[in-house]
Amino acid sequence: MKCGLMSMLLVCNCLLFASDFSLYDEHEYINIITQLLQSVWPDKKPNVLPYEHTWFSRKKIAEFNRLFSRKKFKLIVELGSWLGGSAKFFLNKMPEAHVIAIDHWKGSIEHQNIYSNLLPTLYETFLVNCWKHKDRLIPLRATTLKGMEYIYSLGLQPDLFYVDASHDYDSVMADLEFIYKYFPNTTITGDDWSWSKPHLGLHFPVRKAVQDFAKKYGFKIYARDQFWRLYF
Repeated sequence: MKCGLMSMLLVCNCLLFASDFSLYDEHEYINIITQLLQSVWPDKKPNVLPYEHTWFSRKKIAEFNRLFSRKKFKLIVELGSWLGGSAKFFLNKMPEAHVIAIDHWKGSIEHQNIYSNLLPTLYETFLVNCWKHKDRLIPLRATTLKGMEYIYSLGLQPDLFYVDASHDYDSVMADLEFIYKYFPNTTITGDDWSWSKPHLGLHFPVRKAVQDFAKKYGFKIYARDQFWRLYF
């Protein structure tokens, strides 16, 4: 395995580029993306079997197809990537885009029992599932906030976020606040609008966080099924 990206930058503090970089500087953008790609992927494919499982439904695909028909995106960041279903869709749909997938690949609280056999090799399975996309897909094994801090430290400004990580209110709100503060010009989309687990004390927490955030900053919300998008 090559030197891990987070340890290389966050622990060793070996920042390669200044944080005033703009996506409009194509040469610097390519340099940064190339460095990232070279740092995160192992030389050899992990020795685990592929396993395809996703919550990225046809309804979500239809919503993104509508969005992508109106606007092209160059750098997409997804918070929460699981086994790569949504990342592969973005890459296939946007052949000139790069995708940064941020996930700790430990599973959320609701995954610990039903997917307990999968979790020990969740990250390796993600890599195997997405191996053919390693020229444009950048997995960051970190929490969402640490991953976004790292992206910001490189000066990258993603033009699309897909929020699909932790489902609790505080985590979703923290993700949204960070995105809006440090990436103010991005398009914010997400999953789990109707997600609710009353037995865990979670009553539509994602919806509530998105609604409170939108009210605070004056966003409007477009929501269909589990998909949501913020806009002015």
